[in-house]
Amino acid sequence: MTKIHIITLSLLISSLSLFAQNQEIPSEDYWKYHELICKAETAFFLEYNEDSCLYYYNLAFKTFSFNYVHDLVNAAQIACYSKKEYKSYIYKGLKFGLKSSHLKKVPILTTTGIISEIENYEKTPEYLKIRQKYLSGINFEYLSWIYNLGIEDQIEQKKSNYAVYSLNYINSLISKIKQNGFPSNKTIGIECKNIFAEAKREETDLHKRTGSYPQLDYYKTDDDILSQHFIMVLLHHRGCSYTELKDILLGEIAKGNLHPREFGFIYDRQCQYELKANNSFHANCPKLAKENGVFRIGSTLISNTIDSIECSQSKVNALRAKYSIVPLEVDKMKKVYEKQYGFKFFWGFWDCL
Repeated sequence: MTKIHIITLSLLISSLSLFAQNQEIPSEDYWKYHELICKAETAFFLEYNEDSCLYYYNLAFKTFSFNYVHDLVNAAQIACYSKKEYKSYIYKGLKFGLKSSHLKKVPILTTTGIISEIENYEKTPEYLKIRQKYLSGINFEYLSWIYNLGIEDQIEQKKSNYAVYSLNYINSLISKIKQNGFPSNKTIGIECKNIFAEAKREETDLHKRTGSYPQLDYYKTDDDILSQHFIMVLLHHRGCSYTELKDILLGEIAKGNLHPREFGFIYDRQCQYELKANNSFHANCPKLAKENGVFRIGSTLISNTIDSIECSQSKVNALRAKYSIVPLEVDKMKKVYEKQYGFKFFWGFWDCL
């Protein structure tokens, strides 16, 4: 190889490396993680194949370094129901913030003995190391910023200039996401009332911060959802955040910082706001529901307006499939299993996960 060939090759390698950096290609593509989870849920709920279901769950959990803790709990429930080994999913969940208190919200697990087993395990030095490692992975400065922004938003949303205010925090949020990733499970952990005190941080927990605002008595952490809901509240209030953040959000899904169902929930909320007359937030926004349909993500409480939108099941499923979300039929079967067998499959803000 001549000297000029070596120089040319070196320049090419450097260019490719720079291109990869500029494209911010994630080392793990979490779209593939969610595709595997979709295959697992479809195998169990539509094909009644528990072995295939657990195979795809195991493949997702083994392949990717970060696992959504609610997926691990869902897999544990299915394995327990199918009389398969299930405790390994629970123990792995501890690495991602799961605690025995969460399991008490899952009826099918309350008679298995696993809750008392985990309660005892939580007293061991081995668990304390696991918990400490989990805490060390949380960006507490970012979480503190989200707490303060959420409090401010609760106060400002009642004022007449809220549209201007919320645009400012959207711009600040964009900067924060570019720096730290989307503020969700992977970056700031799952919600926990006393997380700052537990980590022995100088910052105070949310309930102490809101003590100065008696009108915010209701504004608390939701320690049962295995997720973060404060950012979802902010984006829900803004109303048009899907259009403003779409490209950023898609990139965050690939990195594992945002769940596709949360993305779908944000989209549906904008569709909901679009139906309101004289909504200044959406003067320049596309008519999403009319053009693309809706996801129908979230509990009945929040989705009544979305349910009123005329959209065929096939159109909903096509939109869901595009973003690695299970078809409506799977969600409907999840609700059947919850009612008949004591499962708990829906988590997150307004059951969007």
